[in-house]
Amino acid sequence: MAFTEGFISELVGRRATINDLPIGRVSDFLVNRPDAAFPQIDGLIIKTAQGPRFAPVDTIQDVDRCGTVALTAAPKEAAPPERDSLYLIADLLDKQIVDVDGRKVVRINDIEVANTGGQLRVVAADVGVSGLLRRLGLKSFGKKFAPAIYRAVPRAMIAWS
Repeated sequence: MAFTEGFISELVGRRATINDLPIGRVSDFLVNRPDAAFPQIDGLIIKTAQGPRFAPVDTIQDVDRCGTVALTAAPKEAAPPERDSLYLIADLLDKQIVDVDGRKVVRINDIEVANTGGQLRVVAADVGVSGLLRRLGLKSFGKKFAPAIYRAVPRAMIAWS
């Protein structure tokens, strides 16, 4: 898997392909055991013409520079019910949580993931302005046209553990 670290907002909505043929778009990330210190992402939910389908993480062949997700096999299995697993987009983004260290309520703007030991894991929740800018697609705009302002935006991360 080429994707080593980043944020889920960088992949959600991206094309999913098999042999360069589009099959759908990434709509969510599935975690079956969210209680782990840094839980493993078990798969992607791909929005297809047949409805949402589950693509196990081991079927991800590559993520190119444009964000296209190449799969080795078509996802045939229907997406599991939301009550059975944690959906990172549907269940966490834009939800408010309590930051016990800062003793305040914060909103999750993005989620950081990293490939550690060959497994894609949830690392942290981004509760700062930079996560919101990234989700709105303003990250590259800020880097290109207002780099000093972009660098001044503080990162506010809460470790998943």
